[in-house]
Amino acid sequence: MDRPRWNEIQAIVLFAIALLVFISLATFDFSDLAIFTSSPNYPVRNFAGLFGAYIGAGLLFIMGLGAYIIPLLFLTWVVARFSGMAPQKLYLKIFGTFFLILATSAIFSIIGKGGPAPAADNAFRFRLGGIVGLAFSDFLIKYLGKGGAPLVIIVLFLLSILLATEFLLLPFLAGLFKRTKEIRSAKRERPDSNEPKPLYSVKRET
Repeated sequence: MDRPRWNEIQAIVLFAIALLVFISLATFDFSDLAIFTSSPNYPVRNFAGLFGAYIGAGLLFIMGLGAYIIPLLFLTWVVARFSGMAPQKLYLKIFGTFFLILATSAIFSIIGKGGPAPAADNAFRFRLGGIVGLAFSDFLIKYLGKGGAPLVIIVLFLLSILLATEFLLLPFLAGLFKRTKEIRSAKRERPDSNEPKPLYSVKRET
């Protein structure tokens, strides 16, 4: 099988997985599973069925809202396959995905931190960043403080994107800067449409 066709097959499979994970998360309902309620929904309300309910429960417990980075990550792999980019080494991709989960969950957990972490605050942070985000962000805040922890998490997030995807940040940021500069230049050169137009024109006679 030639390389372009194999890339397209991989892209389609990855897109299907990304869509399945997103549907599982977006339509998750605690009442679908008997482990959360004595009278579970029948049939389940999750659009991905019972499988989707378990997938959603697992990801939300581990990562909280940070779980939505998973389908986005799969979509970057889809774009890379359709673009014919050379894939990253598998161990680099696994390593990068692991730290992307840590960083994303910790970001959401820190966003929900509003004080000295009372029980209600921890419950809210758990819903945002899951068990991973809650534990990892507390660990960083304990040893690096409220100033150092966010910095480390942001650096870890950027590095994990480089490892987990086939995209490079510098060309992307350079292209974004160039595009922004072109838009600003076009706005400066564009005539001001707010200038008052004359109500009538004087026709010169020859």
